Amino acid sequence: MKKILLIYEARATGHHLQHPAFLAQEYLQSDYSFALHLLVPKIFQERYQSYFNVDIEKQTNVTVEYLNDLWIQKMLGEKNPIRRANIEMQRVSETLKKENITHLYLDFFNRYFFSLKQLSPLNVKISGIYYAPYPRIKRTQGVRTSIKYVLNRVRKWMQLYLVTQNRNLQRLFVLNDPWSANYLNKQLPRLLFKPLPDPIWQLRESTQLSEFDIRKHYKIPDEKKIFLIFGAISAVKGCLEVLAGLKKLNTIEHSSITLLIAGKLERKFCSTLKKALEETQFLCPDLQICCDNRFFDATEMCACFHQCDAVLNINTLTQSSSGIMGHSAVWGKPAITSSTGLYGDLAREYRLGPLANPLLPHEVAEGFRKIIFDYKNSFNMEDLKRYCNERKWDYFARTILEEV
Repeated sequence: MKKILLIYEARATGHHLQHPAFLAQEYLQSDYSFALHLLVPKIFQERYQSYFNVDIEKQTNVTVEYLNDLWIQKMLGEKNPIRRANIEMQRVSETLKKENITHLYLDFFNRYFFSLKQLSPLNVKISGIYYAPYPRIKRTQGVRTSIKYVLNRVRKWMQLYLVTQNRNLQRLFVLNDPWSANYLNKQLPRLLFKPLPDPIWQLRESTQLSEFDIRKHYKIPDEKKIFLIFGAISAVKGCLEVLAGLKKLNTIEHSSITLLIAGKLERKFCSTLKKALEETQFLCPDLQICCDNRFFDATEMCACFHQCDAVLNINTLTQSSSGIMGHSAVWGKPAITSSTGLYGDLAREYRLGPLANPLLPHEVAEGFRKIIFDYKNSFNMEDLKRYCNERKWDYFARTILEEV
């Protein structure tokens, strides 16, 4: 029986469809012995074409099956994560049976810890990316928080131990973190974990970048440096921590800064951020703040990184890899980065920009000062290039596909 790989992803926000696009493009430009089947939202066709200028529907050696929009809406509307994952695996099972799939790739494997048992009778090999590995969870001070930390680690270890008993599970990848992959292989009975570079994609045609002029669009004066927060904006994105740091700067420093928050806001975070932005603008009238709450397409995203002066990556959850690091590096921009967890380790190794503890506003403020007054020495361009060269999108895709 011929091997058939199913790549499943139902979410269209953020970078969720980027990894399946990379895998499909690598498959098309190489010679693999298995067939490829994609189970994705309809918008995947548009996203894929924006990345590679190729119409995926005209490729005869790839099967694309689109998920029903109403099904996606209903699935995402389920608030219980376990029930939501069960709904997804029920839908995936339909395609597995119908197409005689032999291997399933789940890009965000963590979502499906408790739902994979549905697939056991089908005897399908499974691989995916394990995000936010528990060994990176930071220990906090205080007796109560220390107990909570220990219990959390034990709970996550037990979950992972039970999941890895599934004999159909073939490989779990860990982005940008060889240390965690090695640690997990030692702590668990099976050698399932493998480090994988977090892929970086760059817009193919630089001429498209001029179509979206962020200084003109947001009315940003030439004398101001643009500090960018980009992506899905939630409480862990570090916006509140950035605003706390900005309040530590003086009027002269404020007059040289524009804070640009570009990305779709999480609904439950909207009111909190709006209130914080209003308060900061009132206390810092010389500071320009622009918040654009919407989805940015690939061209607009690249324009933001290309035209900004620096990137803000002050996330409060830092045990997982950051795609924003890659975007800032590929466009040669320094990033003020959280000093803790995997974020801090990578920023130190590749000298990506100033480091700051998100919980210490004066450190965030010092990061701003470093960019404003000592821009050239705030990062190392050669190390940024090295970071990018080690994270080519085709190597990422090839590493995954070679495991099938």
